Amino acid sequence: MVSDGGELLGVTVGTLNLAGLVTQGVLPQNVNFALDARHVAAFLRREGIAFTEVEPVTTGGLGQANEAALAAVVQLSCYQ
Repeated sequence: MVSDGGELLGVTVGTLNLAGLVTQGVLPQNVNFALDARHVAAFLRREGIAFTEVEPVTTGGLGQANEAALAAVVQLSCYQ
C-alpha cells in the first residue's frame, strides 16, 4: 500500500473472505487488510534488514505511486 507520492504506507497481509458474504447477496471488492509501515520498519530493524526511509512527498499521483510500488516490490519470507 503506497501513497500518491510513492511512500510505503503499509503491507497487505490479508483479504476479506467473500464466501460468507456472497451467500447473503453481498459482493464487496478490493477489501484488504494491511500492516502499518511503522510495524514493518520495526520488524526490519529488529532483523537487521537494511531499508531506506524517505521524507513524505506532498505531491504525486496514481502513476507515480504505481511506478514506485512496482520498482520496490520484493518477496520477503519469514519463518519462525
